[in-house]
Amino acid sequence: MTNVRRYARARVNLQAHVRVFDGGTFTSLRGRIVVLGEGGAFLELSEDVVIGTRLGLQFTLPSGPDPVICRAVVRSCLPGQGVGVEFSKLSSHDGGRVAQFVEQVLRH
Repeated sequence: MTNVRRYARARVNLQAHVRVFDGGTFTSLRGRIVVLGEGGAFLELSEDVVIGTRLGLQFTLPSGPDPVICRAVVRSCLPGQGVGVEFSKLSSHDGGRVAQFVEQVLRH
């Protein structure tokens, strides 16, 4: 079976500020994006988070000073390692910046 993805993904090393939404409260976590694509990312986190959890993410791409700010949903979890997230709210501007950055990483 062939694994076809909608968006290209690249290995990266980007610090991320993560806010976990749980009921009306939120918790801040330290995170690192190690795989990034226009549709989502894999995050190494300081704590485990369950599938379905809503997150707020903020990270800065090396190509510019303005942070990417988005919302995401946890779609997979590797306990002790991190989570795979799907971006649920990412502006078209930031989505374009992410896509361009991923393409640049893959070319090098």
